[in-house]
Amino acid sequence: MLVRITSFLRSFVSAPWLILRPLLVHGRASTSLTPSARAKARALAIKSSAARSPQPKQTKQNKAQMEVAKGANGISTVISNEEKSKLEEQATAKGELSYSYWAGKGGGNVPLPEPRKLTDQEKAELERQASATAASAWNAAGTFEERGATPWAKFRLTELILNRELPGGDVTVVDVNSCEGEANIFIVRGKKRCGFDFELQLAWKATSRPGAIESRGNCKVLNFSSDDPDDLEVQPEVSQRQPDRATDEAVVLARVKAVLQSELVKVLKQLLEELKAR
Repeated sequence: MLVRITSFLRSFVSAPWLILRPLLVHGRASTSLTPSARAKARALAIKSSAARSPQPKQTKQNKAQMEVAKGANGISTVISNEEKSKLEEQATAKGELSYSYWAGKGGGNVPLPEPRKLTDQEKAELERQASATAASAWNAAGTFEERGATPWAKFRLTELILNRELPGGDVTVVDVNSCEGEANIFIVRGKKRCGFDFELQLAWKATSRPGAIESRGNCKVLNFSSDDPDDLEVQPEVSQRQPDRATDEAVVLARVKAVLQSELVKVLKQLLEELKAR
């Protein structure tokens, strides 16, 4: 009997400790965690609870009632058919004053301006303004204008080369076989700018000394450009070479190159000045 009483008292005394011990241990463990660890544990708990919560299924009826629209900032938003109808009603509520109305109608029934012929006074005023800036009458402001001058430049260049008297009289340009390139006049902010770029093929004849046999050939003229006259390049060739006249032909080629190089630079500068005066 005494043993039973002793056992009962022991269990009665130890009962509160058995109840409080887990709480004390749990509190001590939680306080030992760092703030970052507690935040991470809290985030994992929220994530796991969200994953366990059931998600509503999207049915065909829900899809029909909702519409996904992407705004100007690229963020997708869900708009119901009711909200969409309200937006359309607001867009068309002002009738012809609404932007949607004009966008759909193509600007409404605004009449187009009728063309009107300029009077003599207005025409004269436009020509006066254009002459002040070297621009055409339609470009009185002189902003930007491009004029093609290639046909005139090719014709004038051929004249200048064929009619030019070369120094010494021992070299003559017989013909201009080809002239490839273009010439233009630009009006930029009221200022006139000109330029051209051509490649020529010339036919020539020359003698190495008085009384010597005449040599004939062709000459390529590269970089005949207004950008940099010093880049002009002359490449003469003898049409029919003869081994027994190799020395005379070498003298002729050197003479042709020297004469044409200096004279064509002068022709280039003259052509540029005449093009500026047009």
